[in-house]
Amino acid sequence: MVEEKPLYTVEDLSKHTSDKSCWLAIRGKVYDVTEFLEEHPGGYDIILTSTGTRAEDEAAVKKRAEKEAAVPPPKPVSSTMRTVNVLLPVALLAVAVGLNYYLSTRPASS
Repeated sequence: MVEEKPLYTVEDLSKHTSDKSCWLAIRGKVYDVTEFLEEHPGGYDIILTSTGTRAEDEAAVKKRAEKEAAVPPPKPVSSTMRTVNVLLPVALLAVAVGLNYYLSTRPASS
């Protein structure tokens, strides 16, 4: 036997908007979040501003999914850039070592 779940209306939700009774509707499910008000990492007020309403409606979920899908993949690095990224630091190190050697072997001037 399948247990029937209660159906809540927007009017039902609007009756639970205080810190004594705090309900949220998220993706079609209603949650009593009263006990978690103090524990919410975003703060007490974040939840209370959304109580009695749908915290996240279907349009917001769809829009976020489209936005995430629209992010282009990273561009591949060309072999030329890889070569430059390796050789440039090596060349700078060689110049620094050569300059250090030159300055240390030069006779001191009076």
